Amino acid sequence: MEIKLPPRNPLINIDHLQWIKLVELLTENVFALNNRRLTQVENLFTEGGHYPAVYFRLTTLPENSDDQNKVEVSGFVFGFNNDWDDDVYIHPLSPQGFWEDWLVKNGINTTFNYHEVGIRKLYSFIDKEIKIWSTIDFAQKSDIPVEEWRILKAY
Repeated sequence: MEIKLPPRNPLINIDHLQWIKLVELLTENVFALNNRRLTQVENLFTEGGHYPAVYFRLTTLPENSDDQNKVEVSGFVFGFNNDWDDDVYIHPLSPQGFWEDWLVKNGINTTFNYHEVGIRKLYSFIDKEIKIWSTIDFAQKSDIPVEEWRILKAY
């Protein structure tokens, strides 16, 4: 496996624990309301595209079951447009924004509906926890593979 370094993805500089905190912020109470529990969080860094991005894949099971036939895999993309306007984008991985064959290839079988997080709370987290606007313009040397799913946390 060859390790490639994204030419301009500052998101790769952010610690994996910060990404877990973001997932927890966006999913707070969502799975409980749907009687599901999170079993695994994965991420994937990309090269190219319109702006630097990191994709998240979330695996859940029914709250009181380990029935693998009821596994749901959803996700979202977190993008940071550091070239134009320093905006942050959060989009679910769904047919509204991704090709169906891409979703199938990446194991996405349901749409992620995130918790309605207040703008002030989300901005504060992105600014103070992730410190996205103070990341370096170019990714530092890293052993993190790109275009490959990696497990951030298994519950």
